[in-house]
Amino acid sequence: MQASPERPPAEARRSNSRKGLPVKAFLLFWFILILLGALATYLYSNHLKQQMLNEMQTHTDQQIQALKSDYEKQLTALSKEVSGLQGKVQSFNELLTFTKDNANNKTDNSNKLYTQLNEVKQQLNTLQKKNGLAKMNVDAKQVNRFFMLALAPFIGLLGCILLVHPSLSFPGSTSSNLQKAEVTLQTQSVGKQLDEAKQTATYTLSTIRRTSELYKQTTQTMNELVVTASTQSKRPAVIYDRRITAKLGVPYERVDSNRITIELFKVNPGIYHGYAMKVKLKDPTAMKMSLGSDKLGGSETTMRAVLRHGAIAGINAGGFADGDGKRYPLSTTVLNGHYLTGFQSSFKDLSFVGLSNDGKLIGGKFYSQGALDSLKPAFGATFVPVLLQRGQKMPIPDKWKVSPKRAPRTVIGNYKDDQLLIIVVDGYNESGGSGATLEELQGKMYNLGVQDAYNLDGGGSSSLILNGRVVNKPSDGNLRPVPTHFLFYK
Repeated sequence: MQASPERPPAEARRSNSRKGLPVKAFLLFWFILILLGALATYLYSNHLKQQMLNEMQTHTDQQIQALKSDYEKQLTALSKEVSGLQGKVQSFNELLTFTKDNANNKTDNSNKLYTQLNEVKQQLNTLQKKNGLAKMNVDAKQVNRFFMLALAPFIGLLGCILLVHPSLSFPGSTSSNLQKAEVTLQTQSVGKQLDEAKQTATYTLSTIRRTSELYKQTTQTMNELVVTASTQSKRPAVIYDRRITAKLGVPYERVDSNRITIELFKVNPGIYHGYAMKVKLKDPTAMKMSLGSDKLGGSETTMRAVLRHGAIAGINAGGFADGDGKRYPLSTTVLNGHYLTGFQSSFKDLSFVGLSNDGKLIGGKFYSQGALDSLKPAFGATFVPVLLQRGQKMPIPDKWKVSPKRAPRTVIGNYKDDQLLIIVVDGYNESGGSGATLEELQGKMYNLGVQDAYNLDGGGSSSLILNGRVVNKPSDGNLRPVPTHFLFYK
């Protein structure tokens, strides 16, 4: 066998040189990958840190802004200010705790990443063993280089995390808005301001309470003065009412409501017998006039009119004239503010008597409609004559003194305080032998202090109804149907 020739030394050195160059290049490239991985990890960690700082800065600014807003609101609600402040302080403590937890979580994540790398490496080793038989022809150096290249970025990442781990905690002297000490100082400052505001508000509330008590006392005193003044102002009216009532005697029947007061007296001077009804209208609408059967030409008794309209009392009103089987009101008649048959100038001693819209008795002779309209009549009827005006006796026409001389009468008048006085005199007929004369009733009304007095229809027409019964004794034996009635409502 022929021996193979040996290689020259120079050729052997060139072969070793070619083998050593790729190994150095590989190691250099592997080291560069490690550095790139570490650099990428460092840059990415800084990016995460900056992003986290920005988010925490924004969140903190929002918390501070919310705290300022809450402070302004808490100044108007003292009962919620302290609890609101404590809530904000707790929020800042939670924020700091959250920041620390985040830093701990990042460290835990690095540890977890390291653990995961080891697990990957173990899985790769296991895979290598399982596939060893299938890869027996693969060069061991190539496998090692492959895994070294694959693990290079992870090794760099792990080294960067372990050696150059960026802290996520807040620097103690650079972030002034996030320092716990400054937040605590701000919280204490806000708390102090809230305490001062609370003290001011408490003082203000106490001042308001004292002022309110003083106002209540003043109001109570003023009310007492008003009541006293009102009582004193009513004393003249009470005295006047007592004086005029004393002349009438003691009422034997009384009706009182928030609309009207009626007192019924007996009148018996010895010459005639009758009844006096004193009426105080508290409401102008408590007195009205009705038309017989609610139609012109109709007539009805005072009792029927009272029952039909639901009144408490009633008297006959004006005169009448019969024609064509009907009974018409005499001359000027006003019902509900309207003239029934138009205005007629006063003639043959006729006079108008009624009530104005404000509840005052009006009457007299009127020669123009304007003169009557100026008194704003609500209702009224006509008869004859006028007995008193402004506290003075008026001349009675001679005809009415003797035709008839005595008769059942109905007269109406008013006092200075606008109370009404109605006198109804009984008589057994109209022949002039019973009842009262007009001069007697004129003098009676004058002596009782009546200011204005008017004679209404009399004779068999005279009627007085109170509380559902006929008070007087009609001369006809029964009530006479007449066209107009004055009604009083409780």
